[in-house]
Formats: sequence, C-alpha cells, structure tokens
Amino acid sequence: MPWWAEWDWILARAGGITAYALLTLAVVFGLLLSLRWQSPQRWPRMLNDDLHQRLLLWSGLFTALHILTVWIDPFTAFTAVEIWVPGASHYRPLWMALGVVAFDLGAVVALSTWLRPHIGFRWWRRIHYATFLIWALATVHGLGTGSDTATGWMAVMYAAAAAAVLGLTGWRVVQAGRGGFGPVGIALLALLGLGGTTWAATGPFRPGWNQVANNGHGNGSRLPPVAVPPAASPSWSLPLEFATTGTATANVEPGDSAVSFTFSLPSPVDATLTLVLQGQPAPDGWVVTGGSAALGPDAQHLVYRGPVAVREGGLEAVLTGPDGSRWLLRVRPVGQSGDAVTAAITGRRLPAFALPGGRPRFPGP
Repeated sequence: MPWWAEWDWILARAGGITAYALLTLAVVFGLLLSLRWQSPQRWPRMLNDDLHQRLLLWSGLFTALHILTVWIDPFTAFTAVEIWVPGASHYRPLWMALGVVAFDLGAVVALSTWLRPHIGFRWWRRIHYATFLIWALATVHGLGTGSDTATGWMAVMYAAAAAAVLGLTGWRVVQAGRGGFGPVGIALLALLGLGGTTWAATGPFRPGWNQVANNGHGNGSRLPPVAVPPAASPSWSLPLEFATTGTATANVEPGDSAVSFTFSLPSPVDATLTLVLQGQPAPDGWVVTGGSAALGPDAQHLVYRGPVAVREGGLEAVLTGPDGSRWLLRVRPVGQSGDAVTAAITGRRLPAFALPGGRPRFPGP
C-alpha cells in the first residue's frame, strides 16, 4: 500500500460527506425559498436564490474531489469505466451505480442553469426538480457505500438530512395541495421515510453489510491477498498504552539490502517486536529508508503488523491487528554497543498514520 493511500482515503470520505452536506443544505434552502421564507424578518438577505445556486456549485466541486480520490484509491483500483458507467463497478455495484447516476443528473441540472437564457424558465424549473432525485440517490449511495455509515455521527447526519428534506417537502405539498393531493403526498412521503429507515436499519447499519453490498465477493479490494498471521494466545493482550526499552542485535539480510532486529519487550508488554528495515549500510550504521514491523506475544504469533515510516530521531509504525484495531508504535534508539542497539519503545492504541521524515541510523554490519 503506497504511503499516500491513507490520505487519499481520508480525502475521499471527506469529499463525499462534504458534498452530501452541501447538497442537503442546497435542497433545504431551495424548499425554504419555495415556501417564501425569504424576508428581512425571517432571515438575512444573503440567504437567497444566489446562495442556493452556490451551494449546488460547491457540492459539485466536492463531488468531483470525491470521484477523483476514489478513482485513484489503490485499495479498490477502479477503472475509468467503473467510475463513469453505472453498474460496471466491481465494488458494491448497485450502490456505486446510484452515485454515478446522481452525478450524471447533477451535470444535467448544472448544464440547464447555464442554458437557462436559451431554454426558458419553465424548462429550467422542470429540470431543476431533478435535484430532489439527485439528493435521494446520493443518500442511498452514501448509505450503501460509505465506510462511515454505521458510525453514530453519520447516522445522525443522515437522519437530520432526511427529516429536514422530507419535512419541508411535506410542508410544501400541503401548501400547494389541490384536489386532495396534499394528504396523499404526505402519506407517500411518510412511507418513503419509513421504508428508507427500515432498509438502513436492516442493511447498511448491520454487521456484514460489506459482503452483502459486494454480492458476496469479498471486500472489494484489488490488492494482493495478505497472509493472516496466527492468532495470539487468549491470555496475552496489548496494553492500551505502554513505554518500555529493548535490546536487539542487527541481523543483516543477504545482499546487504535489509537489516532485522528482534526485541524481547519486558512487562507490561511481554511481547516480541521484529523490525525489518530497508536501507543501505554506512560507515557509522545503517541508513533506513523504510521497512516493516511485527508485534506479538512471541516470534510465532506476531499478530500486529504494519509498515515502518522514518521520522527524525527514530521510527514510527502503524500496526494493525486481526480485529482491525490499530496501534501507533514509536522506536527511538538510545544506545549502541557493537552490532546491538537499545531502543526506547512506546505504543498506544490510535488510528493514526505517519509520513516519512528524516533518516535515523541504526547499527549495521
């Protein structure tokens, strides 16, 4: 996994969530404008149709960021066809397709705004109503594909967005209802809300949704499969936070392309830490450029694994366990005797990510 993959994943999520929030605000402001809430007594002059259009524009820009970062994500490795053709995705195909269709409709609405002087207000308004469908498709797409869907804060966001849009739409239906359509429209909106809530509760919010959304074909990754390390003894567990020291002797790999260290860490960790560092030998040690780390109760059960990043004065690694938990590990050399090195080692449970930095030296051959 390249070092930038974590940042790309964060940007993809942030872009999608921000785009959805802005789209929801645009729809809400559009409904309030249609309800004629625009008045000096109710809200400032700046909250007008121009703001409504700008919110739609910014939502489109963040959607573009979302698409770009998803496209280059090495985990799913989407092709151009998968990104732009509905239903072609190998990852959660149905729910990805809804997002593609929502983007295509958004492009049509944006084009109609640009062509409004040529097509007239009436046609522009008819096309503009597609914004409701775009919002609905984006909601289902986010619920079906979002990695943050089941988190509490995201569930609250979806609930608030649905309540605001459906509530104001119902108000607008009652206000404009003729010939008994008002009660029918309210009933349809209520059924839509109830159906959506039921589907979300029994689908995306439940464990195992990833397999269901991928039609039972794994997790959607196109990365080479990684060997699963053996499980640790039930009697061993990693403290939530620890600080200790360890000493290990450098073991140079054939070809002088890597050097490995095996630390036996005392209490409160009671673990074995193995570092395999890539780099080059130097007169005063080993110039580190990267590597990997593994941690477990003994050398046969190294259950926490991850890449090593170089920081000024030491090394940093984000280790991932079989249960998906993540630990930030820092290794700082504090002493050297021949080929042996003593290091201060600290760790804590933290979903973190580290970028390469300086080039510390460890004892070499």
